[in-house]
Amino acid sequence: MESKDNIAKLEEMYRTQSVNVITEITSNPIDDGELRQYLSEKNYNWLTVLNSGEILFNFETDSDSKSEKVEAINNVASMLLKRGLTPMPRPCSVTVIQYLLSLNAKSTNVKKSHQNLNLVTDNTIDDQNERTEVQHLLDNIIDAAAQAGTSDIHIETDEHNNVAQFRFRVDGNLTIQTATALKLTERMAIKLGSMIIGHEAHTGGGSTSDTFDENRPINGSFTVKTQKRTVKLRYSHLPIAEPKGLSIVMRIVTGDGKGTVPTFYDLQYSHSEIALLDRIFRYPQGIILFTGPTGSGKSSAMAAGTTIIPKTTKIISFEDPVESKLPNVCQVQIGNNEYTSYAAYARTVLRQDPDVIIYGEIRDEIVMQSAIDQANTGHLVLSTLHTNTPADAIARLISLGSDLSTLSHGSLIRALVGQRLVGKLCPACKVKLSDSINSASATSDLKRVYAHFSKNNPAQLDSIYTKNLNAKHCNICKGVGEKGRLPLVEIIMVDQVGRDFIKELNIKGWLEYLRTKGWRDLTEKAIERITNGSVCPLSAESTLDAPFGINTVEFDYEEFDRNSSTFL
Repeated sequence: MESKDNIAKLEEMYRTQSVNVITEITSNPIDDGELRQYLSEKNYNWLTVLNSGEILFNFETDSDSKSEKVEAINNVASMLLKRGLTPMPRPCSVTVIQYLLSLNAKSTNVKKSHQNLNLVTDNTIDDQNERTEVQHLLDNIIDAAAQAGTSDIHIETDEHNNVAQFRFRVDGNLTIQTATALKLTERMAIKLGSMIIGHEAHTGGGSTSDTFDENRPINGSFTVKTQKRTVKLRYSHLPIAEPKGLSIVMRIVTGDGKGTVPTFYDLQYSHSEIALLDRIFRYPQGIILFTGPTGSGKSSAMAAGTTIIPKTTKIISFEDPVESKLPNVCQVQIGNNEYTSYAAYARTVLRQDPDVIIYGEIRDEIVMQSAIDQANTGHLVLSTLHTNTPADAIARLISLGSDLSTLSHGSLIRALVGQRLVGKLCPACKVKLSDSINSASATSDLKRVYAHFSKNNPAQLDSIYTKNLNAKHCNICKGVGEKGRLPLVEIIMVDQVGRDFIKELNIKGWLEYLRTKGWRDLTEKAIERITNGSVCPLSAESTLDAPFGINTVEFDYEEFDRNSSTFL
């Protein structure tokens, strides 16, 4: 075959079988001494070989012409054939190749490379080669996580067994990463954290006053620029006693670095919810609170609110830490000293002539009182609050030191917005609930849910779907059964009648009144998502901690036992 034909064939393969991230690699770099020596002498920066026979190459590097690269690939393929291996040329990203080459530069295989890092007992990066290896590892981790739609990267080390486990949180679920390139030693993972805190967090547009110490908790933020993307990360680690080691978590705060903020439409709010929020954000003063537990999307929802506010307004936000870049917002990083604390900024912010003030979170009395004072002096204040339901915000504010008279004031609290995120059923492999209960894998929970909706929503039963737990090879969801997440949103617009209920701390009466006006809570919003076939009932009840078919208000043990025996 002519060289041009070889090039065309390889280029076609580049378009269809490219290795983009390290999680797609399941084999170690080649450990055949002669072949390694050959590759070392050639000093290729665009090619590497794995024990599986895979020849990873990249045509986009400047070194060597395409015809020279094709010839080199053919030579390597011939050497593999002589060793009884089937050559498998695979186009590969430069980032992945650079990481694998950095391992080759230090040792004869991945395992030994990682062991070499353990020869030094402290956590310092000992030379430029080691820094390069760890930097390439970080770049590859970021690229793999971002491509998978990861929100958090978890690394847990085990000092006794000298291993580190990688897990990615995707759509709210943690999944273990089993790729060969992510099978690190405990010391390698520690050195990754050391480099982040000792270098990246100080030079990569980050913020931390800490030096790396694996024996105490440390937090920081930084920006990583790989060849594919710029990503801002929030770093945290905690020493753990059993197994002895370190828990490292890196949250991917923003994936583009351009300040792109999703709108409520992008977040998949309903048209009626968007219309109501558009009305709420027209208020010139007062407090709008976004509530929910950790990971429920409060901050993203609040950020989406800034897209409604006219650009003619002055917006100042106080955040700890600053996570996403918000257009048209002056974002202030809260610090740990008396000059950069919430209290210090709260005393001076009014001199900045703001129209809208944003607090990343109301977590103490100082921030709460500042928000109340500013709302009462003609400013619109946005913030988040950790509560299970929007109505719980009243009790939470009281626990922080406020009082019912203040909270029921006519222009203070304008709206309470509660949110949860629930998995969105995979459109390719979801199955009807009525079909799933007849399968051999049907659980008692599935049968319980079916009985509940048969009784309460019989007309919509045929539209209810559940996850297909047998679809292990689904190309869309990778066998998870869900792809992406949908918001469950509960909005309480605080009117004068509502303020009267707040003044009496009659939350139950308030919610009953709201229902007479057509208001729906999170559970009712979940049922709407379930009956239109977009959410699995089991996922919804897990998210809301409200099992269908079980009375949690007046729990009946005898009835539960009877139903359980029926469903088993």
